[in-house]
Amino acid sequence: MAGLWSVGVGFGEKRLVEAATRQMSRLPYYHTFTHKANEPAILLAEKLVQMSPDGLDHVFFTNSGSEANDTVVKLV
Repeated sequence: MAGLWSVGVGFGEKRLVEAATRQMSRLPYYHTFTHKANEPAILLAEKLVQMSPDGLDHVFFTNSGSEANDTVVKLV
């Protein structure tokens, strides 16, 4: 149902397509498990921490809500 209101590619928004193309040419996908990282994920995590209230200083990326819930249960 989320696809009715939220589209990850922005309904063909040219700026998003160009940004995705640049990123995909550099690093199409890489997981962040087992202490792995990549520059875009690090930069985004740092930006999110700066925007978050004090005390919320960790970021964990997932691909979906169900994966987020599954991961948080495993982490706890």
